[in-house]
Amino acid sequence: MKIITTSSIALSITLSSVAGDRLVPSQYQTVQAAIDAASAGDVVQISPGTYTGPVDLKGKAITVRGTSAVSASVISGGSDSVIRCVTAESAETILENLTITGGTRAWGAGLRLEEASPTIRNCRIIGNTADLPEGADGAGAGMYVRGGAPTILNCIIGGNTITVRNSTANGVGIYISDSQAALYDCTITGNFLKTISTCCCNGTAGAGAGAYVTGSQAATFVRCTLSTNQLEVQQTCGNNGGFCGGAGVALFTSAPISLVDCRMKSNVNSGCGGALGAVRFSTNLASMSGCVFCENSCGNTNGAYLDLGNNRFPAVCTSCAGDLNGDNQINGADLGLLISNWGSCAN
Repeated sequence: MKIITTSSIALSITLSSVAGDRLVPSQYQTVQAAIDAASAGDVVQISPGTYTGPVDLKGKAITVRGTSAVSASVISGGSDSVIRCVTAESAETILENLTITGGTRAWGAGLRLEEASPTIRNCRIIGNTADLPEGADGAGAGMYVRGGAPTILNCIIGGNTITVRNSTANGVGIYISDSQAALYDCTITGNFLKTISTCCCNGTAGAGAGAYVTGSQAATFVRCTLSTNQLEVQQTCGNNGGFCGGAGVALFTSAPISLVDCRMKSNVNSGCGGALGAVRFSTNLASMSGCVFCENSCGNTNGAYLDLGNNRFPAVCTSCAGDLNGDNQINGADLGLLISNWGSCAN
């Protein structure tokens, strides 16, 4: 007869409670190896440190989680997008508490979602760059989203850049195409689109340094801040009378979209031409309520939208010390932005 003791029961319960944890690097040297070994419901727990991409979630209903300090678990670079969800991932596929950086792919350098609907929360998608050769297009240096219905919560999408030469780029921070993407409490800041043109203002400067939304599906932005994004056009042949600027420095949309309680602050166009507003509505399928626009050098809005009320356009932004993203709150989003710029000051 087998004797089962209280201690053996406790040990069994303890082992079963952690059986779904895949620990990086103590059990698996790489994030991808842990994902490959994981089953539905498992948690890939990533200790502080920097880990090399690319990482593919492979359609698994798992959680890939960094430590609670969002900047401590970093996935960087690789031969493809740093992280990709391209196998019909559902809302049960969760990415959280991660810094995603160092990507260099033309389309979706940092995070690429195609026909996928994962949940992404408390992540920093920063410092992804596409410096493209003559004639090559690019989009979504921070995030590229095509199809699906991802939910993006409390993320910072900042400091991503695309440079094109005699070509077009759109949505440097985040590019959304035919997707029911929903962003809540996100900060899209400091993304930079640079167009170098020698073709005399052919109208291909690009749009949406912060965000670009296109297609027939409806996207949603709630309590998001789009600030200090920049669109710059340099031309070397002089202005022959064409429009050489871009459109919608913070956000360009040609899709159905709902903007609720968002803040568009200090977005900038530079170089030749104009930029057709911090937000450019190129269809009449957009609605906006409770949004604030201030100190945008490119103007505030361009194009028609359904005004659902309480939108404000003060000349000067109100803020307070420590509010780095301009949302009138001092919280973890500001701390993350401070850490991302840690180091000596260029000035």
